[in-house]
Amino acid sequence: MQNAGGYITEELHTEFWSLMLEPPSEDPAVWDEVLPIFDRYIAESIGFQREAWTSMKLSLAAGRVVKSPGYDAAKEKVLIKTVIPGYAENVLRVVRNAEAKIQAAADGKPFTSPQGPMYVTDELVDQMLPRLDAAAARLRRLVDPVWQSEVREYYYPEAHVAILSDGEFILEKAAYTAANGRLLREVLLSSRLNETDIVTVTYLDFNGPWATPAESAIGTVERTVTAMGALSSPVVLSNWRGRVSAVGSGVARVADGELHISVRVVELGGEGGSLTFTAVTWTSVLDANLLRETLEQSTQLLR
Repeated sequence: MQNAGGYITEELHTEFWSLMLEPPSEDPAVWDEVLPIFDRYIAESIGFQREAWTSMKLSLAAGRVVKSPGYDAAKEKVLIKTVIPGYAENVLRVVRNAEAKIQAAADGKPFTSPQGPMYVTDELVDQMLPRLDAAAARLRRLVDPVWQSEVREYYYPEAHVAILSDGEFILEKAAYTAANGRLLREVLLSSRLNETDIVTVTYLDFNGPWATPAESAIGTVERTVTAMGALSSPVVLSNWRGRVSAVGSGVARVADGELHISVRVVELGGEGGSLTFTAVTWTSVLDANLLRETLEQSTQLLR
């Protein structure tokens, strides 16, 4: 729930509250006291992690340990004693790991994580900050006794789209140089819908128009599918809202089963750049196509 690939559904919310509402916690007076504790935990734990990652960013730039203005206060809040079993030990471990990462950022040395050595980089910090915000939003929906699933419009001007969704997408940015020397700027919006389904919208600014839009759209679909380890099916040209577009799919065979992928690439023409709609699911190619089509229908282009 709190990790970068977390998600929340109505089924998870129902399961959580079915456990929480067992006696004696079904007494409303109990929840008048407990719910503020939940909210404080979310604000303080995510708040501390945000300050820690901001401190890593500052330390990277300075080449020495630099703490954000709010770091010490956030650290003090999460270290307050609590009666929750094991909570204090877990918080102390989180704080120690954060300070080790800050030191590693300052030194330019790898940090030993549970997954092995890793470098703290500007790109990693820029990925983690929006993911922490998304984790906080998921947790707040979880601890609200009433399931909140209101679809609303989210604006992402950097990706040139607005999306109708019941939750915010995670936004990540990258820039790199293509083989032809062009500078490419990428904005990735991603949302994990549940245990099996992920959808993304990618805006790519390739610093100029495609010389051959149809061929480039087809090639981009094929590269997107194969980059996920799948064999691309035949790609079909398909007009999308008056723009050159191509659609394709594929299946990647992995240790746990099969990943089904569906992709549409759209050249934005006068707006410049391209959009890629991608859906990935463990269930079927048909489901992947339906997820992608639903995502497209929920997306409005911004001028």
